[in-house]
Amino acid sequence: MQAEIMALAAAALFGASVTTLKRGFVHSSPLASTIVVTAVNVVIFWIISLLFVPLDLFLTAGIPFFIIGGLLGQALARTMQYTGADKVGPARSLTALATTSIFGAFFAILLLGEKWTLPVITGTLLIILGVAFLAGEGKRNWKRRHLLYPLTASVIYGLVIVLQKAGLTITQSAIVAVTVTTTSALIGLFSYAAATGKIRKLSLGKARNLFVLAGIFNSIGFLLNFEALRLGMVTVIMPLVGTQPLFATLFSRLFLKGFEKITWNVVVGAIIVVLGVAVITGL
Repeated sequence: MQAEIMALAAAALFGASVTTLKRGFVHSSPLASTIVVTAVNVVIFWIISLLFVPLDLFLTAGIPFFIIGGLLGQALARTMQYTGADKVGPARSLTALATTSIFGAFFAILLLGEKWTLPVITGTLLIILGVAFLAGEGKRNWKRRHLLYPLTASVIYGLVIVLQKAGLTITQSAIVAVTVTTTSALIGLFSYAAATGKIRKLSLGKARNLFVLAGIFNSIGFLLNFEALRLGMVTVIMPLVGTQPLFATLFSRLFLKGFEKITWNVVVGAIIVVLGVAVITGL
Protein backbone atom coordinates (compact mmCIF):
# COMPACT_ATOMS: atom_id res chain seq x y z
CA MET A 1 0.00 0.00 0.00
CA GLN A 2 2.97 2.33 0.55
CA ALA A 3 3.75 2.31 -3.16
CA GLU A 4 0.12 3.01 -4.06
CA ILE A 5 -0.04 6.02 -1.70
CA MET A 6 3.17 7.39 -3.21
CA ALA A 7 1.72 7.00 -6.70
CA LEU A 8 -1.43 8.93 -5.78
CA ALA A 9 0.62 11.67 -4.11
CA ALA A 10 2.74 11.90 -7.26
CA ALA A 11 -0.42 12.25 -9.33
CA ALA A 12 -1.59 15.17 -7.19
CA LEU A 13 1.78 16.92 -7.49
CA PHE A 14 1.92 16.40 -11.26
CA GLY A 15 -1.56 17.89 -11.52
CA ALA A 16 -0.45 20.89 -9.45
CA SER A 17 2.67 21.27 -11.59
CA VAL A 18 0.95 21.35 -14.97
CA THR A 19 -1.78 23.69 -13.66
CA THR A 20 0.90 26.10 -12.43
CA LEU A 21 2.59 25.91 -15.83
CA LYS A 22 -0.64 26.89 -17.58
CA ARG A 23 -0.57 30.26 -15.84
CA GLY A 24 3.01 30.74 -16.96
CA PHE A 25 2.26 29.94 -20.61
CA VAL A 26 0.64 33.37 -20.88
CA HIS A 27 4.13 34.88 -20.62
CA SER A 28 6.37 32.17 -22.09
CA SER A 29 6.52 28.93 -24.12
CA PRO A 30 6.24 25.17 -23.46
CA LEU A 31 9.91 24.65 -24.41
CA ALA A 32 11.05 27.29 -21.92
CA SER A 33 8.89 25.70 -19.23
CA THR A 34 10.32 22.26 -19.97
CA ILE A 35 13.89 23.53 -19.64
CA VAL A 36 13.19 25.42 -16.40
CA VAL A 37 11.29 22.54 -14.78
CA THR A 38 14.00 20.07 -15.79
CA ALA A 39 16.73 22.41 -14.50
CA VAL A 40 14.94 22.64 -11.15
CA ASN A 41 14.76 18.83 -11.12
CA VAL A 42 18.49 18.55 -11.76
CA VAL A 43 19.48 21.04 -9.04
CA ILE A 44 17.26 19.42 -6.39
CA PHE A 45 18.19 15.84 -7.23
CA TRP A 46 21.95 16.45 -7.43
CA ILE A 47 21.94 18.20 -4.05
CA ILE A 48 20.16 15.20 -2.51
CA SER A 49 22.45 12.74 -4.32
CA LEU A 50 25.69 14.42 -3.25
CA LEU A 51 24.52 14.59 0.36
CA PHE A 52 22.96 11.17 0.82
CA VAL A 53 23.78 8.75 -2.02
CA PRO A 54 26.96 6.63 -2.45
CA LEU A 55 28.49 7.74 -5.75
CA ASP A 56 29.25 4.16 -6.80
CA LEU A 57 25.52 3.70 -7.43
CA PHE A 58 25.96 5.97 -10.46
CA LEU A 59 28.18 3.29 -12.03
CA THR A 60 25.68 0.41 -12.03
CA ALA A 61 24.41 -1.38 -15.13
CA GLY A 62 20.99 0.26 -14.79
CA ILE A 63 22.26 3.76 -15.65
CA PRO A 64 21.83 3.44 -19.47
CA PHE A 65 18.11 2.80 -18.95
CA PHE A 66 17.79 6.11 -17.11
CA ILE A 67 19.78 7.99 -19.75
CA ILE A 68 17.44 6.71 -22.46
CA GLY A 69 14.48 7.57 -20.24
CA GLY A 70 15.76 11.11 -19.80
CA LEU A 71 16.30 11.75 -23.50
CA LEU A 72 13.01 10.22 -24.62
CA GLY A 73 10.68 10.62 -21.66
CA GLN A 74 11.76 13.78 -19.92
CA ALA A 75 13.05 15.74 -22.91
CA LEU A 76 10.86 14.74 -25.86
CA ALA A 77 7.71 13.51 -24.11
CA ARG A 78 7.67 16.27 -21.49
CA THR A 79 7.91 18.90 -24.23
CA MET A 80 4.97 17.23 -25.99
CA GLN A 81 3.07 17.10 -22.68
CA TYR A 82 3.55 20.77 -21.88
CA THR A 83 2.71 21.77 -25.46
CA GLY A 84 -0.49 19.79 -25.10
CA ALA A 85 -1.30 21.53 -21.81
CA ASP A 86 -0.83 24.86 -23.57
CA LYS A 87 -2.96 23.89 -26.58
CA VAL A 88 -5.89 22.09 -24.96
CA GLY A 89 -5.60 22.96 -21.25
CA PRO A 90 -4.07 20.98 -18.37
CA ALA A 91 -7.18 18.95 -17.48
CA ARG A 92 -7.71 17.68 -21.04
CA SER A 93 -4.00 17.14 -21.59
CA LEU A 94 -3.56 15.11 -18.42
CA THR A 95 -6.69 13.08 -19.15
CA ALA A 96 -5.24 12.11 -22.53
CA LEU A 97 -1.96 11.34 -20.75
CA ALA A 98 -3.82 8.79 -18.60
CA THR A 99 -3.59 6.47 -21.60
CA THR A 100 0.06 6.01 -20.61
CA SER A 101 -1.10 3.06 -18.51
CA ILE A 102 -2.43 1.38 -21.64
CA PHE A 103 0.71 1.90 -23.68
CA GLY A 104 2.79 0.87 -20.68
CA ALA A 105 0.77 -2.36 -20.39
CA PHE A 106 1.34 -3.01 -24.09
CA PHE A 107 5.10 -2.58 -23.78
CA ALA A 108 5.14 -4.63 -20.57
CA ILE A 109 3.43 -7.47 -22.43
CA LEU A 110 5.78 -7.10 -25.38
CA LEU A 111 9.04 -6.66 -23.46
CA LEU A 112 8.42 -8.21 -20.04
CA GLY A 113 6.08 -11.06 -20.97
CA GLU A 114 3.13 -9.88 -18.88
CA LYS A 115 -0.38 -11.16 -19.69
CA TRP A 116 -3.22 -9.16 -21.30
CA THR A 117 -6.13 -9.75 -18.91
CA LEU A 118 -9.84 -8.95 -19.08
CA PRO A 119 -9.54 -6.04 -16.58
CA VAL A 120 -6.84 -4.49 -18.75
CA ILE A 121 -9.00 -4.83 -21.86
CA THR A 122 -12.02 -3.34 -20.05
CA GLY A 123 -9.93 -0.49 -18.69
CA THR A 124 -8.57 0.18 -22.15
CA LEU A 125 -12.06 0.61 -23.58
CA LEU A 126 -13.07 2.94 -20.74
CA ILE A 127 -10.00 5.10 -21.25
CA ILE A 128 -10.61 5.32 -24.99
CA LEU A 129 -14.20 6.38 -24.23
CA GLY A 130 -12.98 9.04 -21.82
CA VAL A 131 -10.60 10.51 -24.38
CA ALA A 132 -13.44 10.45 -26.94
CA PHE A 133 -15.47 12.66 -24.58
CA LEU A 134 -12.63 15.17 -24.63
CA ALA A 135 -12.31 15.20 -28.41
CA GLY A 136 -16.07 15.32 -28.89
CA GLU A 137 -16.73 18.47 -26.86
CA GLY A 138 -19.08 20.90 -28.62
CA LYS A 139 -17.76 24.42 -28.19
CA ARG A 140 -14.02 24.70 -27.84
CA ASN A 141 -11.13 26.99 -28.64
CA TRP A 142 -8.73 24.16 -29.50
CA LYS A 143 -8.40 21.64 -32.35
CA ARG A 144 -8.78 17.87 -32.07
CA ARG A 145 -5.38 17.31 -33.62
CA HIS A 146 -3.84 19.08 -30.62
CA LEU A 147 -4.71 15.98 -28.56
CA LEU A 148 -1.92 14.27 -30.52
CA TYR A 149 0.60 16.12 -28.33
CA PRO A 150 -0.37 14.46 -25.02
CA LEU A 151 -1.23 11.16 -26.73
CA THR A 152 2.21 10.99 -28.34
CA ALA A 153 3.72 11.78 -24.96
CA SER A 154 1.71 8.88 -23.52
CA VAL A 155 3.19 6.39 -25.99
CA ILE A 156 6.72 7.54 -25.17
CA TYR A 157 6.10 7.56 -21.42
CA GLY A 158 4.65 4.05 -21.62
CA LEU A 159 7.82 2.71 -23.22
CA VAL A 160 10.15 4.70 -20.99
CA ILE A 161 8.51 3.60 -17.74
CA VAL A 162 9.02 -0.05 -18.64
CA LEU A 163 12.68 0.64 -19.40
CA GLN A 164 13.09 2.58 -16.16
CA LYS A 165 11.51 -0.25 -14.17
CA ALA A 166 14.22 -2.49 -15.62
CA GLY A 167 16.86 0.03 -14.53
CA LEU A 168 15.41 0.31 -11.03
CA THR A 169 15.50 -3.46 -10.68
CA ILE A 170 19.27 -3.24 -11.13
CA THR A 171 20.10 0.03 -9.34
CA GLN A 172 17.51 -0.09 -6.52
CA SER A 173 17.72 3.68 -5.96
CA ALA A 174 14.96 6.08 -6.96
CA ILE A 175 17.11 9.17 -6.33
CA VAL A 176 19.86 7.87 -8.63
CA ALA A 177 17.22 7.12 -11.25
CA VAL A 178 15.67 10.59 -11.21
CA THR A 179 19.06 12.33 -11.03
CA VAL A 180 20.44 10.58 -14.11
CA THR A 181 17.13 10.80 -15.96
CA THR A 182 16.69 14.54 -15.50
CA THR A 183 20.36 15.33 -16.12
CA SER A 184 20.34 13.54 -19.47
CA ALA A 185 17.02 15.24 -20.25
CA LEU A 186 18.46 18.69 -19.58
CA ILE A 187 21.46 17.96 -21.80
CA GLY A 188 19.12 16.78 -24.54
CA LEU A 189 16.88 19.84 -24.23
CA PHE A 190 19.77 22.31 -24.37
CA SER A 191 21.27 20.46 -27.34
CA TYR A 192 17.96 20.65 -29.20
CA ALA A 193 17.42 24.32 -28.37
CA ALA A 194 20.98 25.18 -29.44
CA ALA A 195 20.86 23.14 -32.66
CA THR A 196 17.56 24.70 -33.76
CA GLY A 197 18.48 28.23 -32.73
CA LYS A 198 15.57 28.38 -30.30
CA ILE A 199 17.83 28.93 -27.31
CA ARG A 200 18.25 32.58 -28.33
CA LYS A 201 14.48 33.03 -28.45
CA LEU A 202 13.75 31.60 -25.01
CA SER A 203 12.15 34.17 -22.76
CA LEU A 204 10.69 33.68 -19.30
CA GLY A 205 9.45 37.13 -18.34
CA LYS A 206 6.88 36.95 -15.57
CA ALA A 207 6.64 33.17 -15.94
CA ARG A 208 9.97 32.46 -14.21
CA ASN A 209 8.66 32.09 -10.67
CA LEU A 210 5.68 30.04 -11.85
CA PHE A 211 7.94 27.65 -13.77
CA VAL A 212 10.25 27.27 -10.77
CA LEU A 213 7.27 26.49 -8.52
CA ALA A 214 6.02 23.99 -11.09
CA GLY A 215 9.50 22.46 -11.10
CA ILE A 216 9.41 21.99 -7.32
CA PHE A 217 6.00 20.29 -7.51
CA ASN A 218 7.25 18.15 -10.38
CA SER A 219 10.47 17.19 -8.58
CA ILE A 220 8.69 15.87 -5.50
CA GLY A 221 6.13 14.06 -7.65
CA PHE A 222 8.84 12.64 -9.88
CA LEU A 223 10.77 11.21 -6.92
CA LEU A 224 7.62 9.72 -5.39
CA ASN A 225 6.69 8.24 -8.77
CA PHE A 226 10.06 6.50 -9.13
CA GLU A 227 10.04 5.23 -5.55
CA ALA A 228 6.54 3.85 -6.10
CA LEU A 229 7.73 2.24 -9.33
CA ARG A 230 10.69 0.70 -7.50
CA LEU A 231 8.48 -0.78 -4.78
CA GLY A 232 5.42 -1.73 -6.83
CA MET A 233 4.37 -3.23 -10.15
CA VAL A 234 4.25 -1.21 -13.35
CA THR A 235 0.67 -2.27 -14.10
CA VAL A 236 -0.48 -0.98 -10.70
CA ILE A 237 1.57 2.19 -10.33
CA MET A 238 1.02 3.61 -13.81
CA PRO A 239 -2.80 3.70 -13.61
CA LEU A 240 -2.66 5.30 -10.17
CA VAL A 241 -0.35 8.03 -11.44
CA GLY A 242 -2.87 8.30 -14.28
CA THR A 243 -5.39 9.82 -11.85
CA GLN A 244 -3.66 13.16 -12.51
CA PRO A 245 -6.70 14.44 -14.48
CA LEU A 246 -8.90 14.61 -11.38
CA PHE A 247 -6.31 16.69 -9.54
CA ALA A 248 -5.72 18.87 -12.60
CA THR A 249 -9.46 19.42 -12.97
CA LEU A 250 -9.76 20.38 -9.30
CA PHE A 251 -6.77 22.73 -9.39
CA SER A 252 -7.90 24.24 -12.69
CA ARG A 253 -11.33 24.97 -11.23
CA LEU A 254 -9.77 26.59 -8.16
CA PHE A 255 -6.90 28.54 -9.72
CA LEU A 256 -7.46 28.90 -13.49
CA LYS A 257 -10.91 30.42 -13.71
CA GLY A 258 -9.69 32.93 -16.27
CA PHE A 259 -7.56 30.41 -18.18
CA GLU A 260 -9.26 27.03 -18.18
CA LYS A 261 -12.92 26.23 -18.78
CA ILE A 262 -13.96 23.03 -17.05
CA THR A 263 -17.02 21.67 -18.86
CA TRP A 264 -19.14 18.60 -18.25
CA ASN A 265 -17.32 16.86 -21.10
CA VAL A 266 -14.02 17.36 -19.33
CA VAL A 267 -15.36 16.18 -15.98
CA VAL A 268 -17.11 13.10 -17.43
CA GLY A 269 -14.08 12.29 -19.57
CA ALA A 270 -11.76 12.51 -16.56
CA ILE A 271 -14.02 10.31 -14.44
CA ILE A 272 -14.33 7.66 -17.16
CA VAL A 273 -10.58 7.58 -17.66
CA VAL A 274 -9.96 7.17 -13.94
CA LEU A 275 -12.58 4.41 -13.81
CA GLY A 276 -10.69 2.72 -16.60
CA VAL A 277 -7.37 2.80 -14.80
CA ALA A 278 -9.09 1.64 -11.61
CA VAL A 279 -10.49 -1.39 -13.42
CA ILE A 280 -7.02 -2.22 -14.68
CA THR A 281 -5.63 -2.31 -11.14
CA GLY A 282 -8.66 -4.04 -9.65
CA LEU A 283 -9.33 -1.19 -7.19
